Amino acid sequence: MKPDPTAVHPRNASPGGTILVVDDLAVFRYMQGCRIRHRIEFSRYSGLRAPLLAQIKPRCVVFALFAEGFDSVAALHRLEKQGFGGRVICLAPPLPDRRIVLAELRREAKSLRLDLLQLPDQKSRMRDH
Repeated sequence: MKPDPTAVHPRNASPGGTILVVDDLAVFRYMQGCRIRHRIEFSRYSGLRAPLLAQIKPRCVVFALFAEGFDSVAALHRLEKQGFGGRVICLAPPLPDRRIVLAELRREAKSLRLDLLQLPDQKSRMRDH
């Protein structure tokens, strides 16, 4: 599968600033090991509230499209409700049509700058690092 040139990589999410990884320790550990100029923070979904967002001021929030323990659309709605104004990247396994899924997510969260990053065999790749 060829990489999607329109997809945003967390490395390019924002020059500097904080990336907040939600409820995925494998992704968090993987990103901590990457050489990027962002501070990487972690939060459980239950902690994704206005006080946390105000404290760490993330420029980007990253979570799995198919997360265990929370619905990604609910997470998008929560970020909108909390007034988050940064970028959101949903991580996904290979999808039959990324554009359709991304369009559906964007319809659910019109005020967010949202992208969908497909990672082949996402979990096992990240655990190896």
